Amino acid sequence: MKDVIVTQNLTKMYGDKAAVSSMDMHVKQGDIYGFIGRNGSGKSTTLKMLCGLAFPTQGSIRVFGQSLSRESVRKRIGVLIESPGLEGGRSAYENMYLKASLMGIVDPDKEIRELLTLTGLNPDNKKLVKRYSMGMKQRLGIAMALLGGPDLLILDEPINGLDPEGMNQLRSLLVDLNQKKGVTILVSSHILGELSKMATRYGIIKDGCLVKEISKEELSAECKDYLYLKTSDSKMAAVLLEEKLRIRNYEVRPEGEIRIYQKADSGQITTVMTSAGISVFAIYGHQQDLEGYFLDLMGKESKTGSSKKGGRRHA
Repeated sequence: MKDVIVTQNLTKMYGDKAAVSSMDMHVKQGDIYGFIGRNGSGKSTTLKMLCGLAFPTQGSIRVFGQSLSRESVRKRIGVLIESPGLEGGRSAYENMYLKASLMGIVDPDKEIRELLTLTGLNPDNKKLVKRYSMGMKQRLGIAMALLGGPDLLILDEPINGLDPEGMNQLRSLLVDLNQKKGVTILVSSHILGELSKMATRYGIIKDGCLVKEISKEELSAECKDYLYLKTSDSKMAAVLLEEKLRIRNYEVRPEGEIRIYQKADSGQITTVMTSAGISVFAIYGHQQDLEGYFLDLMGKESKTGSSKKGGRRHA
């Protein structure tokens, strides 16, 4: 599968601080590429460089195999970065018509009406954009990004301000554009549950560095089932797991939490713990999701894995 976006050593400095550092990113044709990172990690700066709104300090960007400086390349990209640039004193239709004119689209009425309807807006509504809610402005921004039928969409937090119904509609829209029209989509979002329902690949950024690129299938393979155990004394509980139950594939985590990655009988574990005077606060099967995987990778939940023999860190 062809690469739509390739960056090499992409770096952006502000003074002596690197907002993005030595990034090698690969977005493939047909991807819905979920771009994940904490606030301030460099997501928006990266996306701005990828669509020409910011210039790299060093490194290179290739889009569709060509330099981003080529006008023919930029015309194939639809963009919504941070908040849409809207004329508050105009209606949604008028904003769309103005952008279409600037893009050189001849007789854009039909396309404008279709896109506004597609994103849940009424093309005949004369309400001024300055009176729109945040969610309505996001819808309009997405409609404007779709003008001209781009082959690549770059969207920064497009779900912001949308209610659950709006999130579902936007997700369906993006999946349809991807699957039915072949549009490659690079999208960032802090709402990981929504992102996991549509992304086919992920890029995870931390402190300006791309720490991992992983496909949906690879993520599913790494997000293993485990038995969650929370006790009053995790250190002693770990000893009992090994000595009494021969359980070695586990991880001790903060606040009395243990994750057991091998087959184990929860009733038997509870009996052994309570017999030794250790309180069992919780024990249940758990499937790690994208959010849990992300938090583990960012090192938020724990600093170290089990130090016991046979224990392991789960990433």
